[in-house]
Amino acid sequence: MAGLSKVNWLENIQEISIEFKNSLVLETCLQFQKDLYSCGLELSEFHTNQAHELYDFTFNYLKCLEGSKLQDLLYRVDVPESLMNNIGLEEGYFEALTDLILHREAMKVFFRQYYSS
Repeated sequence: MAGLSKVNWLENIQEISIEFKNSLVLETCLQFQKDLYSCGLELSEFHTNQAHELYDFTFNYLKCLEGSKLQDLLYRVDVPESLMNNIGLEEGYFEALTDLILHREAMKVFFRQYYSS
């Protein structure tokens, strides 16, 4: 392996990881939007490959939803009811809900990419 030092190899791995992470975040963002649209929910265009921006956007969006619309979205995203029962209506409800939704959306993206290759 002439010309490839240990440092360059590590840098390449980190770049690939960052590219994969950014791609996963962007695809998760698009999947979330797709599920919102399929529930008939309005949304201004939003695209990001930054995890914290997607989290903040999702958190703020969820806080504005009314009960039945939120229930429709949870059904569409396919968040297990058992996990919903675990978070209850505690103080950190929307933080936990945002984590659950984005985790489920990311799983959809990951499995779609994994099985399409």
